This record gives sequence, C-alpha cells and structure tokens, in this order.
Amino acid sequence: MGYFLTQLARLAENVALAIGSHLTIAVGNIFFLGGSTMFCFGAYALAISQKLGVDPWLAAAISLICSFIFSFLFVLAYTKLSNDSFTVFTLASMLAFEALVKSWDDVTGGVLGIAGIMRPESIGKLKELVIFQIIFMIILLFAEYVILKTVLGRSLLGMRESKQFVESLGTSTKMIGGAAIISSSLMAAAAGVTTVWRIQFLDASFGSVAMLILSVTIAILAAKPKIRWLMLSAIFVTFLPEVLRFTPLPSAMVGHLRILIYSVMLIIVLLTISKKLMPQKRFI
Repeated sequence: MGYFLTQLARLAENVALAIGSHLTIAVGNIFFLGGSTMFCFGAYALAISQKLGVDPWLAAAISLICSFIFSFLFVLAYTKLSNDSFTVFTLASMLAFEALVKSWDDVTGGVLGIAGIMRPESIGKLKELVIFQIIFMIILLFAEYVILKTVLGRSLLGMRESKQFVESLGTSTKMIGGAAIISSSLMAAAAGVTTVWRIQFLDASFGSVAMLILSVTIAILAAKPKIRWLMLSAIFVTFLPEVLRFTPLPSAMVGHLRILIYSVMLIIVLLTISKKLMPQKRFI
C-alpha cells in the first residue's frame, strides 16, 4: 500500500511541476528551464521557515510568497535577454542555487541538508498527504485549462507561431511571457513544498538535473495544448521506470541498466511517438 501511495504522490508532484513547463515550453515556446530551481527554492523556503519555528501551513504560504518575488528575477531576464541567453540563464540558475545551498551551511545545512521537516497535522499521514496532493493536482490542471481558454492562453499559443502577429494585435509578448513564467515558477515551488512534505528531508540533491529532464520531457511529449495529453505524458514518464523495476535485471547492475533502458526508451518516444501521435499543429 505504501508503494502505491508513493507512486500516486510522485505522479501528482510531477504533474504539478510539469504544468509550468507545459505552459512555457510547449504552449508559449518560451524555453524556461528554471522550473527545477523554483522547485528547490520553494522547498528550501519551506524548510528554513519551519526550522525557525513557523507553523507548516504558514511556512508553505511564506514559501509561495518568496517564490513569487524570486520569479521576477526570471521575468527581468526574459525581458532583457535574447531567447538563447534566457535559456542559458535559467539553466545556470539551477547550478548557482545548488552551489549556494551547498556552501551556506548555517541556513541550508550544506551537503548534510535539513532533516525532520514536519507535515501539517491535518495531512500528517501519508494517505492524507497523497489525497491532498491529488486534489491539489486537479486544481492546478483546472487552472491550466482555464488559462488556455483565456487571453493569456491564446496569446501564448500565438507567440509559439509568431510573436510579431501577437504584437500587431496590441498585446505585449513580454508581459504575456512574464505572466507565464511567474505562473510556472509558483507551480514548481508548490510542487517542491508538497514533495518535501512527503520525504521530510531536504539536501542539495533535491530537484537535480534529473527533475529538470523529467518535467521538460513531459512538456515536450504533451505537445498539444490539451490537459489530457499532459496527464497521459506525466503518467507515461512517471511510471515507465517503475515497469522496469520488475524486470529480471542483475541486482548488481539494476540501477545503471534501468537508467540506460529508460533513457533509450525516452529517446525513441521523443523521436517517433511525439511526432506521430502528438504532432505540433498551427493554432492561429
């Protein structure tokens, strides 16, 4: 039962993280790679607040507020840098934040991390936490569905085709892109909060490159601006390595072989299925 609940929790966390990447990368063609950074930032803001004696729910609120403020750094970079430079900047932010976490021992615990992170009393058990995460995932999916139906969503779709066309309609692409980045950052930070509540431990390896690859892979596979494609992509990417867990691989090589097989299968999917079953289409 614990294994089943953990996998459901991972799915909810991956979806929450991937929604932001889907909005920016797949829908708006904004190659924002700062989701992993915000995932870590939200988690550390929560853990540090709790370390100072703040109530878990209040710590979560503080985390989201801090993440909202921090996201404006990415918005500023988006408005000032070229697309390529912005992509490199957001990727570098993850490496810079990891270096900060490892070196600021007094606050972040350095490489030893922060242990004993408490869950709110109302979701203290794993089952209650998973139910909360699933409800939260549904809320975020509905929020993206609403966004895609609004001017923001239509403008993001237009930006993927032609920024000049969107600008000609009197809409600022910088403002639309900035709103998408802020939304993506907040969703990633919220995913970090719920994830650290589940594992109740935090160190510098939290939200590594693997998490970035996972969220971007889901976003790329869900090429259409449809919620069902995002959900199907998240289920596929989340549970694929779990299928490999039950294959009769040698115990001494199981970890490396699983990663290798998983990587090869993802490459095949990205090169074939994403083009045939989930093709990119023009929306304007």
